[in-house]
Amino acid sequence: MILGNKFVTVTLMSLEAIQQKLQKTAQGSFAVFDFDNTLIISDTGEAVLMYLARNGLFKDTQLLPGEFANAKSYGQAVFSHYHDLLDKNEIWQAYQFCTKVLSGFTPAQVGEITRQTLEFEGTQITEEELFGRKIHRGIMPRQNATELLKMAANEGITNWVVTSSPQLAVKAAMDYFGIKANIIGVCNIESNGVLTQELKTPAPIREDKVTTIKAFIDPKISPVLAVGDSMNDQWMLEYARERAVVGNNEKLITLAKEKGWQVLR
Repeated sequence: MILGNKFVTVTLMSLEAIQQKLQKTAQGSFAVFDFDNTLIISDTGEAVLMYLARNGLFKDTQLLPGEFANAKSYGQAVFSHYHDLLDKNEIWQAYQFCTKVLSGFTPAQVGEITRQTLEFEGTQITEEELFGRKIHRGIMPRQNATELLKMAANEGITNWVVTSSPQLAVKAAMDYFGIKANIIGVCNIESNGVLTQELKTPAPIREDKVTTIKAFIDPKISPVLAVGDSMNDQWMLEYARERAVVGNNEKLITLAKEKGWQVLR
């Protein structure tokens, strides 16, 4: 295979081969996994935002400036603002906004809304239209990544999910699908038991995934394994000793092949 006028040797390692490699250094170490589109197919935070938008369920009416005719028009505006941020590649702002929309709810309410969202989404991966924009529908575990998570646990590795989505929503999704790991996500600051728009820092978004690993897991030791699906995971993957890439992000897969990282199809 030729990439950038260079011959690149591509090695696609099986789960068994990864296991053999981890056995040498795994005991007592930790691994980090992205969640959305890595351990599951689809995006939990986006799904919850879309569920709130289509049903006009946002509690905080100050997420956007201006006045709105009703809850449905407000929901559409919030939905559109989030996707406008993504369209402009304002990743930090988009991911932060996806957690800020939970302002006004209690943690228990977020858990219940996430459960309702997952029930609504179902596990059949399809496309549909919402507010004039094509969106993905359906959420399900990604088999090869969840098998790798279980394999790591069996080798004595402590698993962590490090996600740029709302921590409360992802934890509820993990419980729903029976995915067992510790978690670091984007968190709202609470006031009198209710979530606010203010977010805790550092937040595990892009390069700050490494910052949060150092802050909340270990300040000196790097993960024995990192698993991700997009270029937003690049820094976390670079920081780990072993790396595995899942999904279909061609830019990340190209990078993985150039660097000799493991690619799981």
